[in-house]
Amino acid sequence: MNKDFDELYNEFFGGKGKDDDDEMKRAKKLIENLNNFDDADIDGFNPYENELGEADEVHTFIENGYTFKKSTWNLEEGQVVKVEMTSSPMDIGFTPKKKLTLEEKLSLAIENEEYEEAAILRDNINLKKR
Repeated sequence: MNKDFDELYNEFFGGKGKDDDDEMKRAKKLIENLNNFDDADIDGFNPYENELGEADEVHTFIENGYTFKKSTWNLEEGQVVKVEMTSSPMDIGFTPKKKLTLEEKLSLAIENEEYEEAAILRDNINLKKR
């Protein structure tokens, strides 16, 4: 007797439960959302970013003279990661559209081993928290 995939799956894993259905629905919803994801507009703004809220992690780093900002949102379905180039070696008088936060400046100073600047930024961050 030939069994189809569902029958073999249920036999091996003991059947599908409610959690399996919920997990499958979330996965399908994520795939649908990703397939319908609009491109960012010319200014780099994506309308879905507002729905994500503030990023859980933001790191600024320099690689081969290019400065990047990596934002990560940790969601129930997985991670959403956005990497944007904020400057390049070709930029003359480059001014980012958005000023870097003190935390982003601190991260960048540490990564570039500018420890005196990092200490000043750390102190400023601590003063703001008070």
